[in-house]
Amino acid sequence: MRAVTEAGVARAGNPSDLQACRRWPGSAGILYRCCAELIPERRAPPVPASHQLDLVEDLCQDVVIIEDGRVVLSGELAELRAKVPQRFVDIRYRGPAPDWSGLASVTVIQVRDGQERLRVGRDTDLAAVLATALNGTDIVSFTYQPPTLPELFRQAVAA
Repeated sequence: MRAVTEAGVARAGNPSDLQACRRWPGSAGILYRCCAELIPERRAPPVPASHQLDLVEDLCQDVVIIEDGRVVLSGELAELRAKVPQRFVDIRYRGPAPDWSGLASVTVIQVRDGQERLRVGRDTDLAAVLATALNGTDIVSFTYQPPTLPELFRQAVAA
């Protein structure tokens, strides 16, 4: 069974003027191409609709999340991200995984070989997080950031 994600691209102000772009797995970027073709042709900003939130996050400044026909979250992406009390720390390392058990404010949400994603509160002492990471581990990168659009989506539909 082949999965198809449709990205509808409509001219702003005229939702009936719809061009459907189909994205088959392995053809990343078709949403970008559809939008790029419509902007000069229609001289109006496109309104993409997609389930591929990573693409939407890269392409759009304003988002609307709809579940069962109702709007559960909408606004400027930067503002929506700023409102969430949690932040995320992405750590890439060499060697043994850091031991986070001594930090009550840290929740490990994803572990891959040499990488971990942590959920932390906005008031978490990042110096303590970094010190824990550096204890016996060679840190390759340490990134502190607000939630991604997929994380915002999961929180919005879970509420």
